[in-house]
Amino acid sequence: MARACSICSHPQHAMIDRALAARQALRRVARQYGVSKSALARHWTHHRQAASVEIADLARNLAQANVQLERLLREITQARGLTNDEQPRSTRTTSAPGTGTRYPLPARPLACPDSTGPAEAEASTPVRQRVEPIRHPYIPPWLPFRSAGEFLGRFHAAMQRAKARRGGRWRGRLDEVLTTGRILGGLHTTYKYGRTRSA
Repeated sequence: MARACSICSHPQHAMIDRALAARQALRRVARQYGVSKSALARHWTHHRQAASVEIADLARNLAQANVQLERLLREITQARGLTNDEQPRSTRTTSAPGTGTRYPLPARPLACPDSTGPAEAEASTPVRQRVEPIRHPYIPPWLPFRSAGEFLGRFHAAMQRAKARRGGRWRGRLDEVLTTGRILGGLHTTYKYGRTRSA
């Protein structure tokens, strides 16, 4: 006689199926609902079709509820005598072309100011935001950007020297990672306390 599925008889099996359909990690779902990981894997392997049907039914019900909500909002708008442009922004929605998804309409754009000369144009120009340059992950955030190239150059040169001392190849991934950390630590200290010739 086949053993009954412990997930199917679980009081929260619908929530478990939704979590599995959302591709959450098995360990996380098992810990959250107090079941074993192997039972979850067995359930998902053997009962995935039934779970997919339940999730499709739920999605269909949500879509129907969305249609009814839209109809109700339209009726309320017509009862108040408002057009679509006069609706409050919280209730105005539109469909994205080709997708059928709903999103709120954006606010109306501001009118362009009429300028008669360069002085007025400068006055209406927005203040430019300061944009931070993209930094390499090895460069510390406190290092001035003008020193970043020199920092990376020294780092790459030190890595090449370390690799050459090992006969032109790393002994393993761990050796490379530890050497990277050691070199970066030394460079951070050097630049932090101004022990470079160019600083």
